[in-house]
Amino acid sequence: MEPQKDPVSTLQYLLGPHPKLLVFGHLLGVQLMSTNAYLHTSILYGQWEGWDGNPLDQPPLFYNGLTESAANLLSSVSDEVVKIAKAIELKTGAEMSHVRDFNLYEIAHLLTLSRRV
Repeated sequence: MEPQKDPVSTLQYLLGPHPKLLVFGHLLGVQLMSTNAYLHTSILYGQWEGWDGNPLDQPPLFYNGLTESAANLLSSVSDEVVKIAKAIELKTGAEMSHVRDFNLYEIAHLLTLSRRV
């Protein structure tokens, strides 16, 4: 069922002339670029993979505790997401060019932050 009016033009009317809304990509690409889903699970896994079950002396710092193994996991998951997007694009023709990897600069930045504290 087609909408009676273009949803983008309706939203643009409500927002006014700025910001200018641009439709780009496919909804599946937006879902795949929801990096919080794999960023946070990778960090959590890295923090708790070696936990012995005993209470900790101090509360863990979530964003300041990225381990090398968590960074490797994050990179692997990110690579897999990009491969999934490419496969979807090949099979369906859906625009997936905006799906990109959680690049090494971003991972290195998180590692640097975790070592400063």
